[in-house]
Amino acid sequence: MRWYLMPILLCLWMPAVASARTPVTELVVDETTFSIDAADGMGGFVRAAADVVNAEWARVRRELGAPAGRSVTISIERNNDDWFIRNNVPSMPPEWAAGLALPWADTILLFPGNPEWESTLVHELAHIAVDFAAGEHRVPRWFNEGTALHTAGQATFERAQTFARSAAADGLFDFQDISGGFPASGAQAEVAYAQSFQMVADLKRDFGPDIMARLLAAMSDGTDFSTAFQRTTGGAFEDYVRAWRERLVSDTNWAPIAIAAGVAWCLVMVAVFAAYRARRRRTRARLAELERRENELFPTDPDDMTFG
Repeated sequence: MRWYLMPILLCLWMPAVASARTPVTELVVDETTFSIDAADGMGGFVRAAADVVNAEWARVRRELGAPAGRSVTISIERNNDDWFIRNNVPSMPPEWAAGLALPWADTILLFPGNPEWESTLVHELAHIAVDFAAGEHRVPRWFNEGTALHTAGQATFERAQTFARSAAADGLFDFQDISGGFPASGAQAEVAYAQSFQMVADLKRDFGPDIMARLLAAMSDGTDFSTAFQRTTGGAFEDYVRAWRERLVSDTNWAPIAIAAGVAWCLVMVAVFAAYRARRRRTRARLAELERRENELFPTDPDDMTFG
């Protein structure tokens, strides 16, 4: 082989290696078709993902009231950017994301470097089910994430601790601030996740375990969340949030968790969240700008991408 042909052959060979994929595995679970593939050499993850789908999808779909007869693609990636590079789409997932739901593409991306990637897959399945149940209309991000966390059973001591510290320091977000998107900062995102999880848990406690499915059904014709909440529960969401916050102030259930975290740490968190409150207006403006950029990049996207 002539030496001057080597660079050309390497250029032709390298993209094929970079894009090598396992054969697509297809399965039908509870009247939903799933196509699963992975980066070359990750066939074991495909089989494990199929087991998770078989075990969990019927429960997730029925719990959230998602319709049957849809198709979902699951792509298992080595790196967060690989799918975006292959599909010539601007990459947007934060580095801390262990999975990603793309409702506008009926696609789930998994990055199984996370040892808890199976629960992340259930989380992303819940995001897809939320989108199906809502008729592909936009739902508040906090509602979407809180529902996915609860459906996937992702209650953790760390998340409860984060919520307790934030509530104690009056550092929770306005729900309007986390309706369009979550902060890019991992620490602030954790507060948003913890707050969303707690709100969904309390909604289920106060209105019954099927409240999420009922709210999604009410939004399936494009009705906004506040109107859907009013029609479904008979009260205004703003009034519910006001009473919820008042209950947090008077409720001392968070105290043992906060104390266990250490008084000094709590004092630090008080200072941190006091500073956050001073920046709240700037945060709202930044989140609005992030959502505007998403809409420019994906003009036909009916919903934000959702992170696991």
